[in-house]
Amino acid sequence: MVLNILEKIDRTKVNFDFVVDHADHMHYRRFVEKYGCKIYVMPTFYGVNVLQIKNEWESFFEKHKEYKIFHCHVRSYGSILIHIAKKYGLKTIIHSHSISNGRGIKAVIKGLFQYPLRYQADSFIACSIESGKWLFGEKVINGNKFIVLK
Repeated sequence: MVLNILEKIDRTKVNFDFVVDHADHMHYRRFVEKYGCKIYVMPTFYGVNVLQIKNEWESFFEKHKEYKIFHCHVRSYGSILIHIAKKYGLKTIIHSHSISNGRGIKAVIKGLFQYPLRYQADSFIACSIESGKWLFGEKVINGNKFIVLK
């Protein structure tokens, strides 16, 4: 979705750079670099490395004051990232693509981590009303900070 937008936007007005949290998720590197975008690799979140994630992201935002907006597609630990981005003065967007965390203990943990998102972000985007309602709740999807972007 973001790559489709990247192809069509006026890049003299908006620029995207990307952060991946798995070094092996670089499938689109040539594509995004063709448009002048950068890709940064951050550590993968494993739950036990919260302090490492916090430190790496704080270091990133400290070094890259050029960024004004943080658009997050990560639900599982997005509340940590949104909190840090706001600490550094960035406007924040959280994006919902799903209506499920799966099953089992991992699903419960993800649910606990992602619940604060509905109170943290400046703007909320979802692929559907259902995915927005699932992640953000009724109050957010009925407010003026929510949009559906199919």
